[in-house]
This record gives sequence, structure tokens and C-alpha cells, in this order.
Amino acid sequence: MRRAQEIGVLVGRSLEDARSDANYAALRLRRTAWSLGALNYEKDNKLKSLPKTDNPIMLRTDFSSDTKWKNLCKKVQAPDEDDGFQADIECLSDAMYEGLDIDQIVSLVQKDVHPVIFVADRHAIMESDHGILCVDLDDKPGRAFRVIPSKMWSVENNLSLANMDYEEFFEEIGPDGIFRGFED
Repeated sequence: MRRAQEIGVLVGRSLEDARSDANYAALRLRRTAWSLGALNYEKDNKLKSLPKTDNPIMLRTDFSSDTKWKNLCKKVQAPDEDDGFQADIECLSDAMYEGLDIDQIVSLVQKDVHPVIFVADRHAIMESDHGILCVDLDDKPGRAFRVIPSKMWSVENNLSLANMDYEEFFEEIGPDGIFRGFED
């Protein structure tokens, strides 16, 4: 523990982030061992289907910072300052899902639960805009765009209630591939 504190201080990071880095490194080492055949991944760590939930999931696939993940969940679930709307989502953090791509995630979703899943990948966790992947599970499973946390309520609410469809959001995506809300 003291060593983790020293390492965290040396690189200007919190103890929690230093621990997260150590856990992430251990997970990557296990996955490398599995990929090289030193461990049986299917036997030792079979991926489980995502749970059925009352609300759509925001799935964590990047474990580089626990602090940034917790802050992202707070931002996403905060009510909109203008209208008071908020995203009805459940944040799911399980290292088993670390590093999964969109196709793998879609294959783990139980059918006919929600029309969308949100993915907190490395970009969402580490980049300043925190663009979260919004993945279609309904019309064209696997197609995706990014959405900033403060506008996730608009995407989640409208897709969950079938008030709007993906095409309407795709029309509003900026040149950077991120949905930042509708123009007035």
C-alpha cells in the first residue's frame, strides 16, 4: 500500500488511480497469458451475458481510472440544467468486460431488453469530451455514435420511449462523430 502511495505521488495521481493502474496491469497480464495459451480463458473466465436491468446499461470497458469512471457516471445521471431531464441508466463496472469491442458487447446482450447500450471505453473515460459510445441494439445492432454526458438523457429517453430513432440522432452528429444536442 505504501508503495502504491509513493508511485501515485511520483506521477501526480491519487492513491485510487494508482491502485486502478495496478489492477488494470494485472488484468492485462492475465489476458496476455490467456491469449498465449498459458491459461484457458474459456474455462477460467467465461464471459457472461449482460444482466437484464430495468434501464439501459452504461458498460465500462476501460479500467484505467476508477475516479474518472465514477465521475462519468455522476455526469451522465445528473439532471439537465435547463429541463431537468436525466438519463435513466445503470452503470455496470465488471473487469470481465474490459477491452471488449462493439461486436462482442452486442453478442452478450440479452435480446429484446433495451434498444441501446452505452459503452464507456477508453475515449469516454480519458478524453476531455468524454464521448460515450451509444450502440444500437434494435434496428441495426452494432452501429454506434458518441454522445457527450450532458446530452445522454436526450438519447436514452427518446430511444427508450421510441420517440425518436437512430437516424434522427445521426443527422445531428458533428464532424467529430459526437452528438452534442439538437440545434435550436
